[in-house]
Amino acid sequence: MIRSSLLWEAVAVFLKQHSLRLITLIFWRLLGRAEFARRLFAAVAPDAAALPYDRQLLALLGAKAAKGRRLILASDSPHAAAVAQHLALFDSVLDISPGRQPERLAQALHGGPFDYLGRARGAPALWAQCRVAYPVGRAPAGPAREGAAKPVGEARGGWCLPLLKAMRPRQWMKNLLVFVPMLAGHVLTLEALAQSALAFAAFCLCASSAYLLNDTLDARDDRAHASKYKRPIAAGTLPIGVALAASTLLAGAALALCARVDTLLALSVLVYFLSTVSYSIYLKRLLMVDIVTLAMLFSLRILGGAASTRIEPSFWLLAFSFFLFLSLALLKRHSELFNLHQQGKKNTNGRGYTTADRAPIGMMGINSAFIAVLIFSLYFNSANVIRLYRQPAFLFAIVPLLVFWLGRLWTLSFRGEVNEDPCSTSAGTRSAWSLSACVSASSSPPACSPQHFERSSMNFLQNGLFWCALAAAASAMATYLIKLSHLGGSAWTLGRLAYLGGACATYGLGFVCYSVALQKMPMSLAYPLMTAITMSVVTIVGFLALGEALTVSKVVGTLVIAVGAFILSR
Repeated sequence: MIRSSLLWEAVAVFLKQHSLRLITLIFWRLLGRAEFARRLFAAVAPDAAALPYDRQLLALLGAKAAKGRRLILASDSPHAAAVAQHLALFDSVLDISPGRQPERLAQALHGGPFDYLGRARGAPALWAQCRVAYPVGRAPAGPAREGAAKPVGEARGGWCLPLLKAMRPRQWMKNLLVFVPMLAGHVLTLEALAQSALAFAAFCLCASSAYLLNDTLDARDDRAHASKYKRPIAAGTLPIGVALAASTLLAGAALALCARVDTLLALSVLVYFLSTVSYSIYLKRLLMVDIVTLAMLFSLRILGGAASTRIEPSFWLLAFSFFLFLSLALLKRHSELFNLHQQGKKNTNGRGYTTADRAPIGMMGINSAFIAVLIFSLYFNSANVIRLYRQPAFLFAIVPLLVFWLGRLWTLSFRGEVNEDPCSTSAGTRSAWSLSACVSASSSPPACSPQHFERSSMNFLQNGLFWCALAAAASAMATYLIKLSHLGGSAWTLGRLAYLGGACATYGLGFVCYSVALQKMPMSLAYPLMTAITMSVVTIVGFLALGEALTVSKVVGTLVIAVGAFILSR
């Protein structure tokens, strides 16, 4: 009747509510199964309304009850009465021990005939006494005394495929971040590749272990969710005992693999695993703490790659990655709150948020996104860039691409078109692949020689075109934010104020950059260049992100302005 075990459901609830008392569970189990169950159900009780019921089975029982059949729930579980009360299908509940089922049922039925519905392996003696046997999900071990056995309920297959699904291999792409230190440091050797691949495998094992534990602890909340109820553990297709065992084995394998090869990598993986466990058990219930933790978990992957290759990550990389992933974590929460609001709900399950928090979450997310863009822009002036790239100015092409990607994600989130996993949402889209290709092309110029370092540094720092382009990008972004503030109507909501606040901040950034540009180039050249770049970016963003028409006259006009600015710059 339940696609899970009440005992294991109680274990999951106990671990979530009393995680620091894990040793207590072990002690109880040493006292025997019956005493373990008694003490466990005395400490916690699974919510009968949140269990994964077999709907086909309940429909069959409802049909039998409608015909006047007497239904008895026979179980040795202390929680059976609560389940019967919730379902309101049974006439009585019979508390029996497995060894005395035939005797107690005979007393309850006064020796009359009965039909049996349940697992054959759970009560083999009943198969010889019942009139008709209804095995749940599989054929019986032996024939009933009268009539052919009739398997009922939803099909229940093995747990191998559900286990693989619960491990979420599609999420392993997030662990590709371990390759970032190698790529950012231009250490493109087979040794660095092998070390990063080892880190990737370890983080994949560790992440899957964390997903299994998280889904076990969140099973009750997931069953009340609009889409998460399909997860294997929440749906009951993956036994909780199997999930916990697999989680332990995967974590042990990841740590053992790292400890055998690299102690520093093992330490970073251990920190990552402890952080994910802390997040699953407690931290995700705390307002904003959960979001910061998610951002740090992404950054820990980069640190894991650095630990495996012994490549020290720069301040710029860590700062950029933190604010970028902070924005994506806020985007995840914003999408969840938007969906709850659309469903007419107010509070989240197992989280410290309400739908009223959408506006500040969105405000912080947009600001974090453009702080990441700003950090990336300032990174162009660092010594590392000038040492690694012959033409550092080429990297500026990545800035409008980042603005487009992040701006598009947040716009879609405010429309309710982003699911609750923004990384998966954007990973397979054409825009993401195009962005990746353009970023690769922009960052591919080879390193310069040491003799060229000082000359390139001075030229780059004195390049007024760079500051002019940065001012133009900020102006275009501010225009885009102002446009977004009008899409939700004319009411002065917190969301609209968030867009306008972001626009003011971005205009301020553009003002500063334009002031620096005027110090390095004539005003008669700086202003036309900034106007041309702004017009081009605004036209592209309007077409890609807002769906505005791209007419021939608009394209020609933008090209004329760009050509004019180019002629003035000669």
